[in-house]
Amino acid sequence: MKNTILLIMLTALAAIIFRLTGPYWVFMILKPLTTIIIFAAYLSRGRLRLVSNNLLMCGSLLACLAGDIFLLWSDLFVFGLSAFLLAHIGFIILFIRLHRFTVKAAPTLMLVPIMIIYYWILYPELNDLALPVMVYMSVIVLMGLQGLGISVDRRSQASYWIAFAVLLFMFSDSVIALNRFLIPLEWSPILVLSTYWASITILSLNLVRLEVEK
Repeated sequence: MKNTILLIMLTALAAIIFRLTGPYWVFMILKPLTTIIIFAAYLSRGRLRLVSNNLLMCGSLLACLAGDIFLLWSDLFVFGLSAFLLAHIGFIILFIRLHRFTVKAAPTLMLVPIMIIYYWILYPELNDLALPVMVYMSVIVLMGLQGLGISVDRRSQASYWIAFAVLLFMFSDSVIALNRFLIPLEWSPILVLSTYWASITILSLNLVRLEVEK
């Protein structure tokens, strides 16, 4: 497993470097390849025991892969958004199935006001994407609430890693929105890709551990 994680890190680093320096076509290969390696790592880890849960996890990771590919072209942004929306919904269902639906006061008081303020800042620049972005932000906040809620209830190493992973995913998406709609950031690929790949790697490894804890 250590060798697999090292491979993920090296592929991710190479993808980020080629995204920043070019040629872009190399990045177009390395970006989906990194997610494919994470998917393979999940499959080799032992996977979730229930077939339905395993299919949900595979579907979520494949939706992430589809989102990676769509976002290689800026004019396919909505398709990328939709793919990641499906991934988040899949993760939410998995969290509920592996634990239960849970909304804790502290995470809610932290995440919901941040989402409202961030959306209010973005809104003047969203135009036709105002509704899709609102739906997307609502779903990812719900995913965050479920992930953080699990850590509050379980207080185990796997649950803490899951909470960290959902926060990384939310951070990655917030930087994408900032870069696309408000302030173009030259170094945004470093923040977006590193936190995104770290998030799905952590989720793919620790959801299996969470299931064993039940």
